[in-house]
Amino acid sequence: MWELEIELTSALFAMEQEGIRIDQDYTKGLFKKLQQRKREMEAKIFEAVGEFNINSPKQMGEKLNEHNIFSQTLTPTGRQSWNEAALAKINDPIAGTIRQYRTLEKLRSTYVEPFLEVDTLHTNFCNWGTVTGRLSARNPNLHNIPRNHFKLADVHLTTDEREEAKQRINAMLATKGDIGIIELDDDVLDTWSFIGDESYDEQDSTQISIRRLFIPRPNHYLVSFDYSQMEVRVFLSYLQNTDMQQLLLRRDVDFHGEAAKLAFGVDEASSDFKFFRQMAKAITFGTIYGIGNKKLAIQLGTTPKKAGQYKKQYFAGLRGSREFFNSVVRTVETRGWIRNRYGRKYQLPSELGYKGVNYLVQGTSADIMNERLIDVHKLLQGTSSKIILQVHDEIMCEVHESEITTLPKQIAASLEQNSLEIPLFVDVEVCHPSWATKTDWSNYRPTTVSTDIIDYIDWGDVLPKEESLVYV
Repeated sequence: MWELEIELTSALFAMEQEGIRIDQDYTKGLFKKLQQRKREMEAKIFEAVGEFNINSPKQMGEKLNEHNIFSQTLTPTGRQSWNEAALAKINDPIAGTIRQYRTLEKLRSTYVEPFLEVDTLHTNFCNWGTVTGRLSARNPNLHNIPRNHFKLADVHLTTDEREEAKQRINAMLATKGDIGIIELDDDVLDTWSFIGDESYDEQDSTQISIRRLFIPRPNHYLVSFDYSQMEVRVFLSYLQNTDMQQLLLRRDVDFHGEAAKLAFGVDEASSDFKFFRQMAKAITFGTIYGIGNKKLAIQLGTTPKKAGQYKKQYFAGLRGSREFFNSVVRTVETRGWIRNRYGRKYQLPSELGYKGVNYLVQGTSADIMNERLIDVHKLLQGTSSKIILQVHDEIMCEVHESEITTLPKQIAASLEQNSLEIPLFVDVEVCHPSWATKTDWSNYRPTTVSTDIIDYIDWGDVLPKEESLVYV
């Protein structure tokens, strides 16, 4: 473990030195767009309730109360709260408009303004900043860069999109410990339309993305290597379930669907399959992240008691899950500590034994990532390409145009190996023209490669669609 950390420090230092480029033209244009949209939201708010200092919760409360709009959430001192979770539960469009204003200000002040005069960003990676062993970043924290895009125009959501917005709001409330199920009118849900998904459209002038700020150096490509379902795979590997062990060998497999079949005895033909699949997914991640029955109930849309019953059924049906969970809890209760497969030690109070599963799964995933970062760092020695970023289960490399047709395959093959021999798979995507837009590397045709070279490349052999990056 100590030797791994020493080698990792060297690789992280190289990543910090290299840094990642910032698109100054986009950054300055984005700053102006955010300022303009903020003014539009401010005008809407003032038109609805009158002028006040939007950044003052006290003034906001007084002004909204004058219009018979009250917060359902109280602060510890008994005052009305006007934080994000409180606004999400107010069935009035003004609450969503205020939240949009706050989000625009957050994007401007945290992710855009600090980079207005920065050509190359050098973050600090910390291999000691988390309990589990996950890497963290600071100055700035690039792990918090939003994945989704944002819309700078009013949009009316479809029925399906409104349902997705409800789920997103409930999920946000659950992360903040709120166990209420919100019901909002359609016009209120439409105020949440400014939050998009990860499908950023470079040609849509009403869309913005913070990831669009990050671009490659000249004659290079940004290439993303993203582990597919890494934590789920690590969790399932701990169960020692022969059925799941066989499924782990497959690249394209719906683990949540398979867990639903094993745990609840349903199949795709059942009218309830979608419900049980979602339940299996919620319980799997709930187990990994150590959430209780109350938060699980929010995600399942049921009562805490019923959520507990579903969890028991899941543990009884998915062989090895109950044994793994119980053994972790017992070990913590009797010994006070546990180790993951790399030997990383976690000490925790006996009453928090249930969190041990989270430490083992996240910690093992983290150490696999750290091990592979070291290997890729060594692989790139002597090439014109570098690792420049690591975010959760994704690493970003800056690959020189002369190496774009071959090197990504070698990097992916390295990432898919690990000393624990857990079958892992990596999605390889070229980010062009920025981190915000991704294209499957096997389908990507770099425009900088000369025609005579293209004539000699069999693109089907560079990365076969069905057989590429198989586990070794």
